[in-house]
Amino acid sequence: MKLPKIYYVANAKMPTDKAHGIQLIKMCEAFLRHGADVELILPGRKATRVSEIKNFYGVDRIPARTVFVPDLHNFGRAGFLVSSFFFGLSYFLYLTAKKIKGENFMVYTADLDHFSFLPMAFLRVPYFTEIHGEKKKTFLHKLFFRRASGIIAINKFMKENLINNFGLPPEKIDVRPNGIDLEKFNANTTRESARKKLSLPGDVRLVLYVGRLYDWKGFETLFSAAKALQKGTQIYFIGGTDEEARQFAGDRKIPENIIFAGVKSYKEIPLWLAASHALLLLGTSKNTASYYYTSPMKLFEYMASNRPIIASATPANKAVVGDAEVFFYEPDDWSGLAANIHKIFDDPEKAMEKAARALKKSAEFSWKKRGSAILNFIGNNIE
Repeated sequence: MKLPKIYYVANAKMPTDKAHGIQLIKMCEAFLRHGADVELILPGRKATRVSEIKNFYGVDRIPARTVFVPDLHNFGRAGFLVSSFFFGLSYFLYLTAKKIKGENFMVYTADLDHFSFLPMAFLRVPYFTEIHGEKKKTFLHKLFFRRASGIIAINKFMKENLINNFGLPPEKIDVRPNGIDLEKFNANTTRESARKKLSLPGDVRLVLYVGRLYDWKGFETLFSAAKALQKGTQIYFIGGTDEEARQFAGDRKIPENIIFAGVKSYKEIPLWLAASHALLLLGTSKNTASYYYTSPMKLFEYMASNRPIIASATPANKAVVGDAEVFFYEPDDWSGLAANIHKIFDDPEKAMEKAARALKKSAEFSWKKRGSAILNFIGNNIE
């Protein structure tokens, strides 16, 4: 079945080093590679630089255009909300004009803010949405989900939330975890060559965390664990800006063996993974998003790197991997986290056996396979 043109609507500054930007581009790329006609619609802020997307993410050209929004990024949360309102209005008018001209199309989106996706419910065209976070039971959300042609949830807990809160039929929701670019994240780079390219010392026991510095991820557990590690073991943080690191540190006493290495380009991340002895995936039981409603792309990238993984045993993480592939520690248990880091170095053979099984399993989660499955779901549910 030939699908109509897909307008992918995303209220996002692009390019961005944040995970949602990578996910967005990889899905557009996957759809295009499977022959879909896709155009990305972005807000026309000064920070949105469509011409830089190709080089920033290392992808082929993604057809994209911007629509008008006032540039209010310097006005904090209030400015973002006003800008999001105008984005919703602008893309609604843009797509309405397409509809009046008789163009056959559908809309695809993801929940990147609280309300800019809502105008889709009034376009009277088929639309599909990815849901990446828990949704509160409101009238507007209920209207949006009821009118959607289909919903893609990133894990089974998200699907259960949508069914319970909005009374949606299970067959309307497809569960698809996030994915991995197997071409860029591979196990062929040696630790020695990666460290040489990154100018990292060769004798350091390097444990790596990749991601933003958000409190809800359970960093206090890691800080406590870091103090119990053997001398010569360093924990590198990749993903937070210098300013974010300063704000995050605040009055905390950050252990000396924790190093904030700053933001790195998406193209450089595979080298950092290859340079590491172990990779960290945090999570806390104190936050429902961290505990249930997440499908971290870093997990799939870790799996494809053939390096041992230490992960918080949250339901969200255990929905993807098991004890055969990773070393689990109980959420918020710093001693368990420290013990698992020690295991990596005490029994490297066992650690690499788990890493090899994780590598094998990563093939199930390519963006290409995800894109194909979602296009099939769209074809079966489009009205």
